[in-house]
Amino acid sequence: MYNGLSQNKQLKKLLNSAQQTIDNGNTLIASQKKLNDKLAEESAAKSNLITDLKALNQQNQNVCDAEKIALNNDIIFLKTQSKKDSRKSFWKGVKIGGLSVVVLGAIALIAVSQ
Repeated sequence: MYNGLSQNKQLKKLLNSAQQTIDNGNTLIASQKKLNDKLAEESAAKSNLITDLKALNQQNQNVCDAEKIALNNDIIFLKTQSKKDSRKSFWKGVKIGGLSVVVLGAIALIAVSQ
């Protein structure tokens, strides 16, 4: 009977230590679940941030492409405008030169004929 009671005490001690180990394991599992949930939330937030940054980058790229096209159009316009201006100035010079020759010729003709 004494042996039975001793075994009962031993079994109670083993049961208590096993229960304590199980409780510690459950606590560890719960804390790992919380950590896993926080990491999942952080991962989702990072994914959303990356997605937003990609969208913003794409919008910036579209704006840059539009500005590049506009600048190229401005360059083409300025080239054609420069050609027109150079042609106008050439013909303006020809007109002024021709008029000067006519006026100086007339003055020289008048001076020679007197």
